[in-house]
Amino acid sequence: MTIIGAVLNLGFAVVAVAAAAVVLWSGWVALRDEVRPGFKSVRPGPGSIVLTLLGVVFPVVMIALFTLYLAIWLVNVSFAAL
Repeated sequence: MTIIGAVLNLGFAVVAVAAAAVVLWSGWVALRDEVRPGFKSVRPGPGSIVLTLLGVVFPVVMIALFTLYLAIWLVNVSFAAL
């Protein structure tokens, strides 16, 4: 039973890594397709750039980092159970 739980936990770790990849990819698409075209037509000030970074880039990176941390933690738990 412990082995089945460890294998399932490793599967959840793979899903967490996939979720982190999807978050990073979707954040890149949002930044490339939705945020930057508006910046080209109107020159942004430094405040606008900083707010965009804080509002778009920082949350995407933090979500991806926490999801990768979850995956590492799940792998550690799986190997500890074996």
